[in-house]
Amino acid sequence: ALKPLFGINAMGVRRVRLNAKLRRKNPGVTKWYNPDGSNNWKAVQTTQQGGTAYLILRDYSHTLPCTTLARLEGTLRKGKLRPGGGALYNSPELLVDLLIIAAFRLMLEGDTLDLDSVLVLPSGSLLPINEKDALNRKFPSRGALLGASGDKLRHALADLIPVAVARIENWWHEVSLGRVWDVLAAHGYGPNHLRRLLRNMRSL
Repeated sequence: ALKPLFGINAMGVRRVRLNAKLRRKNPGVTKWYNPDGSNNWKAVQTTQQGGTAYLILRDYSHTLPCTTLARLEGTLRKGKLRPGGGALYNSPELLVDLLIIAAFRLMLEGDTLDLDSVLVLPSGSLLPINEKDALNRKFPSRGALLGASGDKLRHALADLIPVAVARIENWWHEVSLGRVWDVLAAHGYGPNHLRRLLRNMRSL
């Protein structure tokens, strides 16, 4: 609900509404891909009023998701997906987009660098999914940075931080804090949550 209030166009992002939600094919597999690298997601039609809001980065095509960013970070060996060495490291564009997603999630205390919840569309666009409730965690998850290829991913992202900063710098300065508070209050949040959100925005 907070996504429409922020200047996401300044980050090269477009907000869209789709009439479907993404669900796991096999609920017993917690990731959005199977051990062999195949997809573990399906699109389920929703009757939710207004549809489901998503953010799409770079390319604004309305296409179906094809894989997760975790699949591009890893490599498939002997029928099993192993961390590291994937095509993601050869794509500065995708790495910068990942940093933009991480910045928005960091502000809302989400799963900052969870590669399993970022889908790659056939057009090359990134589609963040499975967003958790905002402001529900004191210390945001660092996701893939704590994984087996965390050091390599951290190094690859560090080189592109200036590019990401140039895209998001000052993007939130025109945000109406009154409208942000109205949305937070309507969803049961209190003044402390608003203060945390402001602190996170200012520390990005």
